[in-house]
Amino acid sequence: MRAIFEDLYPYAVKIGMVSNEDIIKMIAKGLKDYNVKNAALDPVMQGL
Repeated sequence: MRAIFEDLYPYAVKIGMVSNEDIIKMIAKGLKDYNVKNAALDPVMQGL
């Protein structure tokens, strides 16, 4: 995420399927740090 935002500022961000809570927390921090206004997020999938 840092590489993209330091090179250019995208109009929107699409986040693919996220598999665990730690990754979700890192993504959330990045979205907040870079003040992302438009984000599309796929649902989290959990195994049985």
